[in-house]
Amino acid sequence: MNADINALLSQMSSRMDEMTLATHSAIVPVTPLAVSSPVQQAATADGNDDLDTDADDAIDIYLSGMVDHVMHQYDATDEEAADVVFAAIDDAVETGKMPEMPDEGAAKDTLALWVGKASTGGLQKIVDDFAKAHAA
Repeated sequence: MNADINALLSQMSSRMDEMTLATHSAIVPVTPLAVSSPVQQAATADGNDDLDTDADDAIDIYLSGMVDHVMHQYDATDEEAADVVFAAIDDAVETGKMPEMPDEGAAKDTLALWVGKASTGGLQKIVDDFAKAHAA
């Protein structure tokens, strides 16, 4: 998970360097980063366009963002934050707000569908509300 975060941070840093160059020189064109989904982000972060191998990474990237948010918001360890995220997901599944998370190695379509449902279903808000309700 840390490797995924480091790859994303490196990509963001490179992108910011490009943007800085573009603001100081009209000659240097900067193309927008055309990444729109966690599945595509995982493929781009790895430098690999093979979405079959990166579908599991998409869920890892998506969930690691939530774990990082909980860590920083509540000054929690990564393990505590991960426990909160997965407990929130379990609670959301039990209450019918979210579909059950697919197993590792599930078909890429299943993984992408779950990430899409989680994103549009407001999983981040569900995790935030759960963490707030269970903060000590």
